[in-house]
Amino acid sequence: MTALLTLNQVTRRFGGLVAVDRVSMRIEAGEIYGLIGPNGAGKTTILDLVSGLTRPSSGHIELAGENVTGLRADRLAAMGIRRTFQNLKLFNELTVLQNVMIGLHASGRAGVVEAIVGGHRHRREERAMRAASLAVLNAVGLSDRSNQRAATLSYGHRRRLEIARALVAEPRLLLLDEPAAGLNPSEATGLVDLIARINEQGVTILLVEHHMDVIMASCSRITVLNYGRKLAEGVPAEIRADENVIEAYLGRPGLEERLAGHA
Repeated sequence: MTALLTLNQVTRRFGGLVAVDRVSMRIEAGEIYGLIGPNGAGKTTILDLVSGLTRPSSGHIELAGENVTGLRADRLAAMGIRRTFQNLKLFNELTVLQNVMIGLHASGRAGVVEAIVGGHRHRREERAMRAASLAVLNAVGLSDRSNQRAATLSYGHRRRLEIARALVAEPRLLLLDEPAAGLNPSEATGLVDLIARINEQGVTILLVEHHMDVIMASCSRITVLNYGRKLAEGVPAEIRADENVIEAYLGRPGLEERLAGHA
């Protein structure tokens, strides 16, 4: 397999705090790769580094063999990296369809003046964006809510909307930051199915998640972080059996049973 994303000894410091400490990872094209760890382990910081929201203090990051260390978020988005956020970042007063179309406007080619006056090129782009956005909404199960305001959606549907907005730009690499947070068991099962369908379309996925059922059902390999350092890496069966992983999660009731439940 070919590595789509590689982190080589990546470190991120915030003053005296080392949030990510010499972490190396290799994610193959076509994988669903899990990233787990206790709160404060550095998981979201890694997504911020990969998506360009923050720069590594040291180490380097490669996308399909190209060094992309420190590139801005817009450059990385144009290269095929899109993400969702742990805290939903939707435009509540816009419709579901408009929220998804925003995910495409950054890649539009019509100029600002043409967009303002409604030029022919702009109208053609808008039609294409609308069609693409409706197709993605259908894929995530929200096509019948396209004209609702985002604020009126249930929490589970809002989670799906944010995924749709990231997906509409046809990313090579999709970063999902705790997409199962706040979902009930039925919604979490539906999310597992959705992640699998997205992956079947050729999208590589890096999944940060506390929901062990989602991680174990979705991922081919998993990295475990603790205090910013890599604690373990392996297939789900190896992670389930790793004593260091279980110890790092002590105080989280039922974790060992949930891990064992996927044996």
